[in-house]
Amino acid sequence: MYFKTSDELQATYTIHCEGYNDFSRTLNNNTLSGYTTNHEYLLVGAIPGQINTITVTLTNKQGNPVDTLSWSYNAPSLQGGD
Repeated sequence: MYFKTSDELQATYTIHCEGYNDFSRTLNNNTLSGYTTNHEYLLVGAIPGQINTITVTLTNKQGNPVDTLSWSYNAPSLQGGD
């Protein structure tokens, strides 16, 4: 995913899939501070063959969430099996 923000923010995400533990990570933006206005990320951790709910949260330098976006992703099954 790629987007820009007017303020320097840090992005985290959680993938929720029924029957599995949630998968959460802070996204790496290649800065020392962890905060940026230029956001370019690769989201990993989706469960193949399942509907995954992905929630991205943007947090300011004071630790307060400033925006959240959630969507569902129907991940394709693996071609080679598990």
